[in-house]
Amino acid sequence: MAARVGFDFEHPSQTATRSGKELARCARSADNTERREPCECAVAGDVEEVGDCCSRPPILRASSGVDAESALRAANVKFERRFRAMRACEIARLEFSS
Repeated sequence: MAARVGFDFEHPSQTATRSGKELARCARSADNTERREPCECAVAGDVEEVGDCCSRPPILRASSGVDAESALRAANVKFERRFRAMRACEIARLEFSS
């Protein structure tokens, strides 16, 4: 429906750019060290920022034509590969320092 009324980006890169901005705002909200005690408006703002971040990937996926399941599988494989490499480095560092 959003696309029918002109409330959609023309190119996938625009969606990706917007997603980056949403993630940056979400990170700033999460890292707000000045906030001592959360107030209702701060918590509502956090929820809104996280919601914005959650809404962007499906829009980006749809506009780019990427298969969601394939993309998630590839991301998981990449994460596992990086995690194993980091873990191996940590084990080697511990063995070296012993």
